[in-house]
Amino acid sequence: VAVILLASPDRISEVLTLPEACEVREPRKGKEDAYGLRWWPAKGAEPMVKWLVPSMASVVEEALKKIRSVTAEARRIAKWYEQHPGQLYLAADVVHLRAREWLSLTELAEILGIRDRVAANAWCKTAGVATERLKGEGKKLYVRFKGVESAVLGMLPRGFPVLDSVTGLKYSEALLIVRRNELGA
Repeated sequence: VAVILLASPDRISEVLTLPEACEVREPRKGKEDAYGLRWWPAKGAEPMVKWLVPSMASVVEEALKKIRSVTAEARRIAKWYEQHPGQLYLAADVVHLRAREWLSLTELAEILGIRDRVAANAWCKTAGVATERLKGEGKKLYVRFKGVESAVLGMLPRGFPVLDSVTGLKYSEALLIVRRNELGA
């Protein structure tokens, strides 16, 4: 992001709402192709291409490549949510749990990608998901899949799947999108 701002000084809000497909190349007779970024100005001006000085083109291209590698999974999941509204995204290794009415806290931890059942229980308390002991299961706690699904869907950003209502940019098309806590320790 710093490279992009150094190469094409603009408002941070404009960088944060760049589409993933923001690069523009234009052939120039007898010269190196022009390279720029497609911007949507924050103050209501028409969309534009901001051309970069040739010496910064490869630096920005490399920065965008790195950003895309970090953000690709979040875009893929955002696209999944667009195509499956009202459903909880499940990674391939836990998709079989969708058919369950009840989930153990260990299974919930697997779905959420968190450490263990203790962390899953803490998540339930924070997210307002009720835990229950099932008859014949001893002290083991369970949650309803539908309750987890509802809680997670409620965490999607306001307006999802649209990130920017002015431009119509969707989360699945945005350059700078990450999953919750993805950049944490």
